[in-house]
Amino acid sequence: MSSNTSTLLGKIAGYTEILAKDPKSTVFVSLAEAYRQLGMLDDALEIIDKGLANLPQFVPGYVARGRVLAQKNQLADAAVALEKALAIEPENLSAIKGLARVRYRQGYLDKARTLLEKGLTIKPGDEILGKMLASLGPDGGAAQDSAPAAAPPRQQPPAADEEDGQPGILTATLAELYVKQGLLHDAARVYREILRHEPDNQKARQRLVELKRQIEAQEQQEEQQDTPVSTTGPVQAAENPAPASAVSSVASQERSEDKLAAIYQRWLAAIAQRRAHVR
Repeated sequence: MSSNTSTLLGKIAGYTEILAKDPKSTVFVSLAEAYRQLGMLDDALEIIDKGLANLPQFVPGYVARGRVLAQKNQLADAAVALEKALAIEPENLSAIKGLARVRYRQGYLDKARTLLEKGLTIKPGDEILGKMLASLGPDGGAAQDSAPAAAPPRQQPPAADEEDGQPGILTATLAELYVKQGLLHDAARVYREILRHEPDNQKARQRLVELKRQIEAQEQQEEQQDTPVSTTGPVQAAENPAPASAVSSVASQERSEDKLAAIYQRWLAAIAQRRAHVR
């Protein structure tokens, strides 16, 4: 488990406890952001929706909702959330940047340009706004609401406030823990779950293919071991038995991996219990 993952898990535990004590706390935005960075987008969206139900005029909640929906590639819904934020607070720069990025991805370059220019009138010299505007290239003329233009190749503007989180970090970590323990079927199941939520995740798809090959090889090996072997003489002991130190080292590594997996599972169980109180 990476240190970043551990940090985010700790934040989730802390934020969830605060929210359990005070359901109307604005900390739901920070909690949702931690879930988003872990790739748990459905959980993040659920937390945001519950928070906005209690605080329907809280602008950062709509900005967070737009960010999560954009990461889920639900751009139309993301735009609605960010427009709601701007309806409440027209000069909110986070909402302006987020909506401009969504419009860019939709191909509405002139709409994106208008938003960015508005942002620069609010905060002249803003570095992110300037870079995003520069990435659009020269002004192409009047906005075209009905026919989005193709986004210019290799000119993706920077994220509005920060880069998107790494989807699937939790589940991928768990899958690799299963692999280290030899539980290939469990690891494959986790990667299939990742692909169910993120069908375009090529890294997970490639890893699943590799695991399927390993499982097939493992099953073939087991079949060969189950087949009786005819021998003409007594079975001889191995000529070069593994040194005791090597056996001890392997056993120690296995215990370490088992301990890591147990700690990881306890983290998930603790978070699930705290989330149950929030719900």
